[in-house]
Amino acid sequence: MVISVPLPTSLSILSVPPRKVTPCFTIDRPSPVPPMDLELIKQKRERAFLDSPSDAYAIYQLKRDDTTADIRFMNSEYLQKKGIEPQYENYELVYTGALTKDGSQIEKLEDLYRIFNVEHPQDFIGHSLSVSDIVALKQAGVVSYHYVDSIGYKELTNFRTTENYLKNAEMQMEDD
Repeated sequence: MVISVPLPTSLSILSVPPRKVTPCFTIDRPSPVPPMDLELIKQKRERAFLDSPSDAYAIYQLKRDDTTADIRFMNSEYLQKKGIEPQYENYELVYTGALTKDGSQIEKLEDLYRIFNVEHPQDFIGHSLSVSDIVALKQAGVVSYHYVDSIGYKELTNFRTTENYLKNAEMQMEDD
């Protein structure tokens, strides 16, 4: 959908003869997606991330509603003092992608931080990666969740229960 805002054709104060003016700017907006469809899309995207045979990452950001206003952009020390743990239900998946950088886990996390603060992918719709966001890494079939903190990351062990796909594959092999 394109919204055009025309300039006024004349200003009565100046007594300038009217002239034809084209719109000064346009705003491209994505066509509205019904909320149910949007939720289904996010669920499919998350399933694709979890089922990916290769290494991948996912970015989660707090939902923008009243229930998360007090914890948005708060570091882990603040949450700990308040007795709060990051809850999967308070977050929404905003982006997924393939992990392409070699290196340690922290190097991959730091690279993603740089990308989502300096070189946003064109289709990224969230805010810059910030404190309180969560980065999920899937490496060698194992998913880990990392809270973006004031300095560095804090691994979350209870953020979301996901299957250890590698372990499941091993157990299936043993059963055969």
